[in-house]
Amino acid sequence: ARQIIGPLKSPDIIMVQEIEDQDIISSTGEISAGGDGHPDVLQDLTAAILNRDGPRYESIGINGSGDVRGICNAFLFRVDRVRLSNGKRILDVLKNSPQFQVKPIETNTRTAFPESIASVNGTINKSQTLARSCLLAIFEPLVNVGETSQILLLNNHFKSVPNRSVELRRQQAALNAGLIRIITETDPEIGIVMGGDLNIFPRPDDSFFNPPSDQLGSIYKEGMFNLYEFLAAMKPENAYSYIYQGQAQTLDHLFINTILKSRLIDASGAHINADWPKASDTQSLYGWSDHDPIIAYFRI
Repeated sequence: ARQIIGPLKSPDIIMVQEIEDQDIISSTGEISAGGDGHPDVLQDLTAAILNRDGPRYESIGINGSGDVRGICNAFLFRVDRVRLSNGKRILDVLKNSPQFQVKPIETNTRTAFPESIASVNGTINKSQTLARSCLLAIFEPLVNVGETSQILLLNNHFKSVPNRSVELRRQQAALNAGLIRIITETDPEIGIVMGGDLNIFPRPDDSFFNPPSDQLGSIYKEGMFNLYEFLAAMKPENAYSYIYQGQAQTLDHLFINTILKSRLIDASGAHINADWPKASDTQSLYGWSDHDPIIAYFRI
């Protein structure tokens, strides 16, 4: 909560990875009947932000979208700045696409966004690969609302270890590329963000293979721009999100489409975790994760 309010300056939308789906009640991945799509750990976090005089955030996720350990992705968004859009045209197209399985979020008494967010799985068998679902959400600002102001986000957590699970990550990237292609064909005016903890480096993406395996190649081929390139050109000392055995690396990515690239104001890595030892004091501002967030600002 201190990081979000302080150095991150309370972003409008936050894509989070590796949270606990507390609706999972057994090691075999059974789902409890009472899950509401709002992960308890994020409800605790939004309450902590409010208690520190921060803005009101809503959390949103999909029950059962995590791996067999209950590790999943979700979104936080500021209710005073943005709202979920129904995105009906795009979601209708995706629902009718045989290569994708789109699962609308469950409604509940507190919020009801039946077609605003979807869990998308391609050919990946989660029970065997521990692959987390790609989450899709469409947001629009609470001012200047219009077709050209919508932003669609694809929130990912790819399988870990850069020199292993190469083919799985390639499949996960291809799944996102297919979504980007269909979304762009359906609505050429929508801004698209694809990102998360992708567990592989930007192009050239590895030093393990000759030539490099180019695991994110399908994303680049769809014309998506990796904000790592912006950081590497404008502030190279800032272009990393993770430190492994003293090496600064980039495992976390934000890709944007041409529309958002034309509206990009700035981007930075927020180095509040990777450079610091693991936090032990609850008042510490640093070291609460092993990854650093990437912040991007757009003129909408």
